[in-house]
Amino acid sequence: VSQSTILYNILHYLFRISPQSFPYLQQGELFIVRHIRRQFELNPARSATLEELAEEYNVSQSFLTHSFKKATGYSLGRYQMLWRLARAKELLRYTQLPVSDICYGCGFTDLSNFSRYFRREEGCSPSEYRTRQFLEYMD
Repeated sequence: VSQSTILYNILHYLFRISPQSFPYLQQGELFIVRHIRRQFELNPARSATLEELAEEYNVSQSFLTHSFKKATGYSLGRYQMLWRLARAKELLRYTQLPVSDICYGCGFTDLSNFSRYFRREEGCSPSEYRTRQFLEYMD
């Protein structure tokens, strides 16, 4: 067993029993989460797997999963889905873009999946949502 392996195991153990002793790791954890959230915001259509994101940030999938959930309260996939739906609602409310353009522009690959997710979260179809928003605006 090499010295670096022994040192890694000791540091790993210390971090597990006392993470507050490693504030720079916690700050890095928040940086990664903030950066990923910003990527989702700037490009909701971007599709990246947990494996790809972990590799991009040079962290383990487990670390990324736990860090993201701890910081946001959501899994990566759930957060991305909610962000895509929020962007779609904004576009439905403030533009006259066709629903299909909004669907694909927000990263959904299929109109029926988009409608199903949208209905699950909002209780109505994207078209019905647009109509409701317009009617509320007119009141």
